[in-house]
Amino acid sequence: MKTLAQINGMMPVTVGPYRTVESESGQIDYAYSASGLTKRELFAAMAMQGILANPDPTERTFEEDAGCAVVCADALLDALAKEATGTETP
Repeated sequence: MKTLAQINGMMPVTVGPYRTVESESGQIDYAYSASGLTKRELFAAMAMQGILANPDPTERTFEEDAGCAVVCADALLDALAKEATGTETP
């Protein structure tokens, strides 16, 4: 079972316009399209940008920096999920 942070991280950053869809029973439903980056990908890209803008004197590799960016993105998604559910962040 996926956590709230994992589900939220897979959601798109932007959502296309909503459109109404009428079912055979006459009920109106709303549909939308989504494309582009997920929230997790955007958060990781933003973290990577910050990491690369402030180079570490220990000269990590790009692979290490990318791994750190993903860890930062996951930590942010976890913190947001805990805030949304009312649980305390460590």
